[in-house]
Amino acid sequence: DILTEHQALLGGTALRRDLWHALTARPGMKLAGFQERAAVRLSSATNDGGTIVTAGTGSGKTIAFYLPAMIRIGEVIGSEHWVKAIAIYPRIELLKDQFAEAFRMARTIDQTLARHGRRQLVIGAFFGMTPTRATCQELIEKKWERRGEDFVCPWMRCPKCDSELLWRAADIGTGTERLACAQHVCDGQVGEGQIVLTRKRLQRDPPDILFTTTEMLNQRLSDHWTRGLFGVGLPVARKPLLALLDEVHTYEGATGAQAALTLR
Repeated sequence: DILTEHQALLGGTALRRDLWHALTARPGMKLAGFQERAAVRLSSATNDGGTIVTAGTGSGKTIAFYLPAMIRIGEVIGSEHWVKAIAIYPRIELLKDQFAEAFRMARTIDQTLARHGRRQLVIGAFFGMTPTRATCQELIEKKWERRGEDFVCPWMRCPKCDSELLWRAADIGTGTERLACAQHVCDGQVGEGQIVLTRKRLQRDPPDILFTTTEMLNQRLSDHWTRGLFGVGLPVARKPLLALLDEVHTYEGATGAQAALTLR
């Protein structure tokens, strides 16, 4: 019904229609009024303003952003890699939770993108525990937990069974950014075409959606090695389309003023 009512915007192209169907195909899924309004507003490529979404805890604010965001990202995905959306969180634990949800949504459109000749949507995290490169020493310094010779990814769990995801020693040795489920009975894997694990690869092959914190954003905007991740110094066509500030009500007082200056 929503697609029919907003056909010109949400279903303006075959790709848009297919992405919408894929993202809303969960059995029994319904959208609240605020989710519909957010999807319509954020799906407009001409809208360059701020949008605040307010709703109760657990009511689906995440979907209100990532549903239209992934449709817009899917439209511009090509062979080149650049950050199309920046998701900024005030707390690491919140970032981890939302990373998992965004990853799940991204995988629902894999087949749709492939049918339209496009690659998978890639997401990455950039905060204190993100290693610079694929070495065991680097992971130890970043405080990744060990399981024998393997290491536990600190910001994501298996999308199939919710167990720990391991970066196997063999993959670390070859520089392959791939995660495997710790449970032998589960074949859950996250490949390089879906996730970015190291800062070196963040710079070389930026993800489509970058998860970070306000603290990291403040630190790295002045870093010439990483500032391009946020679109600084890039041509207009390679700047982020969207930025998300989660828990925006927490940005008050001195912290709020500092966050506002950083974003400007």
